[in-house]
Amino acid sequence: MPSQLHATDRPWRVWPAAIIVLFVVAAALLGFIVLPIVQGRSAGVDAFAAICRSLGLQAGSPAARQPSSETRAQPVSMVAWTPQVIDRLRHPNSQNGADLAAKAARVRRHGHGI
Repeated sequence: MPSQLHATDRPWRVWPAAIIVLFVVAAALLGFIVLPIVQGRSAGVDAFAAICRSLGLQAGSPAARQPSSETRAQPVSMVAWTPQVIDRLRHPNSQNGADLAAKAARVRRHGHGI
């Protein structure tokens, strides 16, 4: 009886494994063969060079000239790390910090603003 259970269970193990292998092979063909050839044609790269680039075997420089941008760089923050700011951070006013911490503690205890 146990050998019959094992024999009937085998197809449920083989089919999922075969489906996974099929998906991996299809994805590899699509990603490393089909797409590089199609994209390489539009960029003027031959099929062999496109496949080699997709596999990382050939240097991958852009096939087409990349557009240049005329926009100016924008700061991501308004923080300016000037020498004065760095000096103040290096030499903090501990009494001022203690006063601020005491005020914050009073606000938490009494529930009113500073």
